[in-house]
Amino acid sequence: MENSFGNFIKNYKSALILLPQNPQLDFVASGLSLFLALKKEYEVNISCSSPMTVTFNRLVGVDKIRESYGNKNLVISFENYDATAIERVSADSDDGLFRLTVVTKENYDPPLDENLKISYSGVSSQLVILIGGRDQKDFPQITSSEFEGVKIVHIGVTEISLPSSLEIISFARPSSSVSELVAFYIKEFTEFDSDIASNLLIGIYSGSRNFTSSRVSVDTFKISGELLGAGGRIPSTNELARRQTGFNPADLRSAFSMEKPDVESTNPPSEWMQTPKIYKGTKNIS
Repeated sequence: MENSFGNFIKNYKSALILLPQNPQLDFVASGLSLFLALKKEYEVNISCSSPMTVTFNRLVGVDKIRESYGNKNLVISFENYDATAIERVSADSDDGLFRLTVVTKENYDPPLDENLKISYSGVSSQLVILIGGRDQKDFPQITSSEFEGVKIVHIGVTEISLPSSLEIISFARPSSSVSELVAFYIKEFTEFDSDIASNLLIGIYSGSRNFTSSRVSVDTFKISGELLGAGGRIPSTNELARRQTGFNPADLRSAFSMEKPDVESTNPPSEWMQTPKIYKGTKNIS
């Protein structure tokens, strides 16, 4: 366990979780689960450059996913407004309240509420965690200069290919789904709660295609049973769950019909405990 993800994460105080563009349900479920687990003790943000669709509405914490990954500098801008109309900007905090004053030129109207846009830039997190994905097309922002000097980690069921200039610490392991893998990693540093367990169950079912993937193993069923025991919830409307996650909740109840799943001996495969790989990203091959 010396080289486990749980021990690795203890070396950092802040993290940014990045989801790939147009992410699969499994990736969003696992990323949110890791976000919920880490935020108990760490400063953590989660971002995806693609907007969240109705497909992900059943996941706990989906409203915390931001399209902007910046978390260092506050940026205030005016959209659809003539910048030449602004004469000067002043700042003061004499009364203990920070105030910006935008002074416009004579005969010009000031910016309206609908012109105001607030965003963030820069990455202040010590660690960036990539969830799923295959190459730079999934994470186009990763080559930005804002990520220079930030430790980058990847969690997925296959290795990721990134430019050779980037050094990646890989916690990728073969698994039925990224959610199953993240479930074992979360166990290394905290306990499941019902929200985390519910997200992971949805991700495991989606990622493993209703337990039909060739990568499904006895560990897949064991960790799923443990998530149920932790209070993991199944969507109450079967048809909605089938449409959004690709599985029938009735199948889950059938698969775990025993009174008490044996979860005491649940341990990840021994190869998951090996030292994480550190390698230079490879150039993409078109």
